[in-house]
Amino acid sequence: MDEDSVLERCHRDVDSMVGRRALLREGWGMSTSNGRLPLSKSLFEIGVFSAAVNVLLLVPPLYLLQIYDRVLPSSSMNTLIYLSLFSVAGLAVLGILEIVRSLYANRLAARFDARLGSAAFLAAMNGPGAGFGDVQPLRDLATIRTFVASRSLFFLFDLPFGPLFLVLLYFVHPLLFAITLVGVVIMVIIALLNQAVTGRSGREAGDKLAATMNAAQTFARNFETVRALGMVSSIIEFWGDRFAQSLRASDKVARNNAFYSGLSRTVRILLQLAALAVGAYLVLADEMTAGMMFAASIISGRVLQPIDQIVGNWRQIAETGQAWKESPRCKNRSSAKGTPMWNCPRRSER
Repeated sequence: MDEDSVLERCHRDVDSMVGRRALLREGWGMSTSNGRLPLSKSLFEIGVFSAAVNVLLLVPPLYLLQIYDRVLPSSSMNTLIYLSLFSVAGLAVLGILEIVRSLYANRLAARFDARLGSAAFLAAMNGPGAGFGDVQPLRDLATIRTFVASRSLFFLFDLPFGPLFLVLLYFVHPLLFAITLVGVVIMVIIALLNQAVTGRSGREAGDKLAATMNAAQTFARNFETVRALGMVSSIIEFWGDRFAQSLRASDKVARNNAFYSGLSRTVRILLQLAALAVGAYLVLADEMTAGMMFAASIISGRVLQPIDQIVGNWRQIAETGQAWKESPRCKNRSSAKGTPMWNCPRRSER
């Protein structure tokens, strides 16, 4: 294939993508006429599996409830056996759904690469930093792919089911509902503080690391010239200084995130203990049974756990959000004159 045909094909591919508004939103609305499912449908299916997983997570508290309130008072061995069999079956289905959900997430991450990798590569080749080895569009895509394939995505899917568990707690006892709701508010405040403190510093740390790696690529590509000019020591010192700045920025982000993650986990455990203590008080006051006390403690933990996990993984979530916001520029990034930076040259322009 000659050079002209390659350039024509390249430009045709670019023109077909420029009409879309953003690179990483390209796959969301695609039809299934080509036999490939839209990315939005894959996310919907992960949501369906997440709903089933969260429903089956009620098996342990229901099992405890039945053990304390039905099996022990009646001393029925048959009831214990049947309850145990049903619970084991439910947990087996839960395990299968978790496996399928993880497989779906990995397939979705691979689909991101398959659908958008070529466009991101094209944007990296024609971006303003291409001559310096800057492949930021590919890094953005890799960041999103890693997030989609991780369990952090599941925490976001589990979060909307918190209100369902809160409603269940209200029917168990309004006081337990109120305690858990206060805990949710406290943990949301912690999450917002974490975002406010680490958001900007996280972006700065990412930018410094990217600049450091780009500088290393540039120096490596021109090493013969650098060595001929006797500048190796100066270049090493220059790069080491930039790398040290990047490490300090990353360490600051890690410290802040570790603090808020530890605070969130401590608050969650304390609130679960508080729910258990209040439940014990209500049992002593004959307002609820012992089985309801243990079940309420587990359900309260299920309400708080997704928020706790999101706080603990906030750095990855924030980096993914930043990559998501940056990635549309892979398609429509323009220079100051308004000319797309990544267009392949037409034959008339060569």
